[in-house]
Amino acid sequence: MADKPYKSHLKFNVLVSSASRPMLYKANKAEDLTGNWGNNHCYTYVLLNPGKEESNLTAALSDLITRKRDQLKDIQGFTLIGQKLTQITPGMLVSNESRPNLPFVAYYFLGFLALVIMLSACLNYTNLSTARALTRAKEIGVRKVTGARRKDLIFQFLSESVIMSLLALVMAVLLLFLIKPAFTGLWVNQYLNFELEGNLSVYSIFTGLALFIGVVAGLYPALYLSSFQPVKVLKSLDAMRPGKLGLRKVLSVSQFVISLLFITNSVLLYNQFKHFLSFDYRFTAKNIVNIPLQGNDYRKVSQVFSAVPGVTSISACDYLPATYTQNGISLKPVGSGQEPTKMTIILADEHFAGNLGVKLLAGRQLAPTRDSASRFILVNEAAVKALGYKHPSQMVGQGVQSQWGNETLEVIGVVEDFVFRAPMGGTDKIGPLVLRNEPHGFSYVNVQLVSVDLREAVTRLGKEWKRIDRVHPFRYEFYDQQLAETNQGFFDLVSILGFLALMAVIISCLGLLGMATYTAERRRKEVGIRKVLGAEDLSIAFLLSKEFLRILFFSVCIGAPLSYFLNNLWLQNFPNRVHFGLGTVLLGTLFLLGLGLLTIGSQTLRAARAKPVDALKVE
Repeated sequence: MADKPYKSHLKFNVLVSSASRPMLYKANKAEDLTGNWGNNHCYTYVLLNPGKEESNLTAALSDLITRKRDQLKDIQGFTLIGQKLTQITPGMLVSNESRPNLPFVAYYFLGFLALVIMLSACLNYTNLSTARALTRAKEIGVRKVTGARRKDLIFQFLSESVIMSLLALVMAVLLLFLIKPAFTGLWVNQYLNFELEGNLSVYSIFTGLALFIGVVAGLYPALYLSSFQPVKVLKSLDAMRPGKLGLRKVLSVSQFVISLLFITNSVLLYNQFKHFLSFDYRFTAKNIVNIPLQGNDYRKVSQVFSAVPGVTSISACDYLPATYTQNGISLKPVGSGQEPTKMTIILADEHFAGNLGVKLLAGRQLAPTRDSASRFILVNEAAVKALGYKHPSQMVGQGVQSQWGNETLEVIGVVEDFVFRAPMGGTDKIGPLVLRNEPHGFSYVNVQLVSVDLREAVTRLGKEWKRIDRVHPFRYEFYDQQLAETNQGFFDLVSILGFLALMAVIISCLGLLGMATYTAERRRKEVGIRKVLGAEDLSIAFLLSKEFLRILFFSVCIGAPLSYFLNNLWLQNFPNRVHFGLGTVLLGTLFLLGLGLLTIGSQTLRAARAKPVDALKVE
């Protein structure tokens, strides 16, 4: 198969035929788990017969579990669940993800954010259209006098709105081509592989959405403008002027409240991202190089690498702590009637804890590899408490039993708690952990370097690797960089929300700019008269800005408490969260006020500095 990303939820490097597996078992190249019902490393795909439904499959699976009751007696809560192939992507597998995927809730969340931005744009158009009502009132009155019906005017204004929306669609598609590389270049896209391909159906949906948005945005202005009475608008426009709480002011306040929410949320997420970068994992990751074994014997690799200058210690493990990978095991004390406790297990050699700087609190380290060494385990402080012991020393020498069989393990030591889940995981608590020495499961060697020139030391490791393995390329990553990369997905979220916040603020400021320009133009003669009578530029600028300053004031009064409440709401459920105080809201508020004042001031100061003669000679 081609290396080019293909459309499937299954990602692989090598495919092995099931027919060849018996030979692999005999050659000890693969572990035979065909009779192990506790093994969940296999996906089974079934094709239902015509006329059969999901309920028939569920009944068949239940019957299978009943028939295999004897083989499943040691596996509590064992179930078989069917899932439609069409529900896997987009979506999630019911368990044991084959690769990172984007759940439906993420699509809904991003769609909601896009809807909020679109709503802000619709409010903007509605706001500007109603603000221009005074300039179009005489046009409407004349058209009605000359025989135009209300539905004709509604059709005219809706047509203007739809045409505006279609023109916006053209600009949006051009903008899409410009920003598309930024989205496809996101770190998380190496796992999601979305390409944002355009086709006829996609552009048809775009066109339909543009028509719908055009109607939604233009409906109120069309109904409002077409309702003007010819006699009133041709006689005097004073009756048409909005009151103190006109709809356009409410719409403007709504826009800036949305903008403040986006700004505050983006600042908070950025602070949370910085918090993750400085997160204390309680183990040493600096100067550790993780090298995938790629099927090689870890003993041979360790022996060769230990002779490289600059290498101080080497350990091995099956996966790297705090990098979104976890394996589970359930244990209970031997002879105990309590339910087995779910724990995380890391397969590691006797040097692993010391290499990462994890302190041993009681007992001794894992034993070197021997036939019986795998029955000895280390546990952390959280596991001691979960199993009902108060002090680490009480746990040493105790036997524990696995949920999946009759195997008895002996605890020979207790290590201090360290973070083995990614900091963005579902909890900020350190759970129970087991370390067990099983070399057949090792996938990485962890090489601790003290060389001043780390790159030179890595180059030497690469040369030694070629002596060990002439087939596989030398691959390595510095552990501290890997831990930083685990937060890149969060940084992608910060980037997306920051971009949406920028769009929301720009849309709001453009609306405010349009209204300020319109107000300055409408009061041009008034400004000229005031200047002739001796008014100062600043007093005129303040006079023209008062209405918009009220809008900003009300926006902050509503948006600031709302931002604080909503952000605190979701932050409470976030593990390892950063402190969220009033300073974040204040920073977002100052940013919004700064942009708003800059937008207003650019027009009011220009109007205030205009020559009176230019304003008074218009008519």
